[in-house]
Amino acid sequence: MMVNHGVFSALLFVVAASGSGVVAASTFEQLDANQDGQVSLDEADGYIPLKKVWSRTDTDSNGAIDRAEFGAFETLRDNAATPAQLPHRESGDPASR
Repeated sequence: MMVNHGVFSALLFVVAASGSGVVAASTFEQLDANQDGQVSLDEADGYIPLKKVWSRTDTDSNGAIDRAEFGAFETLRDNAATPAQLPHRESGDPASR
């Protein structure tokens, strides 16, 4: 049996990507308009799921979401987590300012 390595590689990539955060990276890249490696509150303006849990997602309280924070957000969201299940922080939500 002859295996088409190009098709096999593409299939392997799709299977691997389904659980590896590749989709999150794509969404992150789309939101990070200035490509500085962080999503600001302004850049997240049209992405309501992230804005709803902004203060809990911005775990280092620097006012921006980095790749790691966004990956954690996407993982919890993809696993049908509720906002109450995201890490909580004491300070107020900058989205409400």
